[in-house]
Order: sequence, then C-alpha cells, then structure tokens
Amino acid sequence: MNKPTPHIAHGFAASSAGGRLEPWAYELPPLGAHDVRIAITHCGVCHSDLDIIDNTWSDAQYPIVPGHEIIGTITEIGSAVSNLALGQRVGVCWQQHHCGHCDYCQHGQTHYCPELDAIGMHHQGGFAETIQVNQDYVCAIPDALDSLTAAPLLCAGATVFHALSLNNVRPGMQVGIIGIGGLGHLALQFAHKLGCEVTAFDVDASKQSDCLGFGAREFVDCSQDEQLASFHDQFDLLLATTDTAINLAAFVPLLRAEKTLCFAGMPQHPMQLPLFELIIGGKSISAVNIGNPQNVAKTLSFAARHSVAAQVESLPINKVNEAVERLRKHAPRYRIVLECSKN
Repeated sequence: MNKPTPHIAHGFAASSAGGRLEPWAYELPPLGAHDVRIAITHCGVCHSDLDIIDNTWSDAQYPIVPGHEIIGTITEIGSAVSNLALGQRVGVCWQQHHCGHCDYCQHGQTHYCPELDAIGMHHQGGFAETIQVNQDYVCAIPDALDSLTAAPLLCAGATVFHALSLNNVRPGMQVGIIGIGGLGHLALQFAHKLGCEVTAFDVDASKQSDCLGFGAREFVDCSQDEQLASFHDQFDLLLATTDTAINLAAFVPLLRAEKTLCFAGMPQHPMQLPLFELIIGGKSISAVNIGNPQNVAKTLSFAARHSVAAQVESLPINKVNEAVERLRKHAPRYRIVLECSKN
C-alpha cells in the first residue's frame, strides 16, 4: 500500500524563548477519522501568545506556532465527522484534548482536566495557513458574525462571557469592569447586553468615549486610588481583565457584602490580599479561564444575537512580528487580528 503523501503546513514559529517568529514548514499528522483540516483566514493575537513565545509559564515546547483565536474554512473532513461540512466557516477552540474519565470530565468541566492540551501551546496554532483538529473542538461561526471581528471572541470574548456566566449576572446588577483593553472592551459589551448597570475602570482617560459606546453607564479614571472611594459598597461583581496588578485594598471595598472580584486577566506581578476586608464583608476573589467548547459556542451565539464584536486592528500574517511588538507595548485598541488567507 502506498504511504499517504504528507501534508505540509506553513506558519510562523518561535524557536526559542523571546525570539522572533520565523517562517516554518511542518508536517501535519495523517487525517484522523474525527479530524478536520481548516484553511485559516483569521487569527487573533492574544497576550497569552506572548507568554508562550516568552515561555512565561515554563512549559513551552519549541518550535511552536502560537495563536488560538482561529477562524477558517473546512477543507478536509475525516470519515467519521458527523456535525461539520466541507466549506463550512468554523472557529477552533483553545482546548484540544481532555481525558474523558476524570471527575471534571465526567461533570462536563473538561476545561479543568489535568490532561488538557491547548492549541498554540501543546499543538501548533493559528499563526499559519492551515490547522488540523478534532471535530469536538470546533465551533460553527454564526452567519451574523464577521470573521475579522469575531476571532477575538474565541478567547477574550469566551473568557469574559464565562466569568459573567459563572457569577450568574442578571439584569439590573451593578458590574464594574477593571481594565478596558482586549478583554475589557468585550466584557463591557457582554455585561451591558445582559442588562447590567456597567461601570468602566481604567487608568487611561482617553478611553472614556469608547467605554460609553461599549455600554458603560460611567467611566472612572482609576489612576488615583482615592477616586474609588465614592463607589464604596456598590458592586455586585467586579471583573478584572487587566494584565497588570491592581490595588486590591482599593477595589475590594467597592464590593457589596458576599460579592466577588473575579480575575479574567493574568496580572504579571503579585498583589497583596486585603484579608480583613474580605473576611468582614464575606467577600470573595475568584478567577476564570476560557471554559469548555460549549461555553465558546454559547459566547458566539450570544454575540451574534446581540451584536457583540471586537474592535480590532488587522494585519497580514507576514507582519506577525509587528503585531507581537505592538501588543508588547499595549498599543492595540483594542485587539489585533491577523489575516492569514482569503479562502
């Protein structure tokens, strides 16, 4: 029997911590019965891509093609694929493997599986022309969504939507979003469309007009902690989406009793816990990740029904290093999406 012709993919890979992304050709595995191959049209650039490039989490496996906010068109399907079709526009979920038998998997919480693998970290990602994944980690993109502005929903959007869902937000709740960047500007939109009274907190006062347009009732310049005092005991939920440390002692008093400050971003520096304030008010600090593929699908569906879209800058994939450097400088307003092909 003739050996199948290898399928060679082309992407941009990091070969060492902190290095430039360089063109790289690599072989995809044979197409499995439950696999699909996707011609990538768009891929968002996320701060966690920088963490993978820089090996911040000490588990990068070089060479690695980053990128996990992937949208494209199915070009090949395995023999047992039942819920997807050739030519269909789809998104790729961050999660790419779970064991299926641990307690988390048995209860539908596959995103907490100890054996979880992630795209652009343990598998070659979306800064490329094509990708191959199992059908279980692929979501249809609703017709109402534009691929360019929908790509960030696959990570940034899904993460903040997961946070709002886990905290059972309801119409009329007072919600504060801390840090209005790639995640925060989507959190404002989702919380507003969920019927919440939303306040935006950021140190950059030039974002005020944008924030009001995203659905915030009020913008607060929190560059000086004393400006927060007037919001004491007001919020049902504070959602921190920034990658920089915040002064917890200044923000926790803004929560009502038994309410939560939830982290959706990953600050790079330690923070001091105001334990007395937490205890006396029965308040909590929590954190959230992207969630399982079902949460990603719910995020996309909600965004399509309620016109939630990322505000993006687009760059061709051959300018991926420019995109990375802009992100390092916190320059994008509010997300960068690479255009990988026109398929």
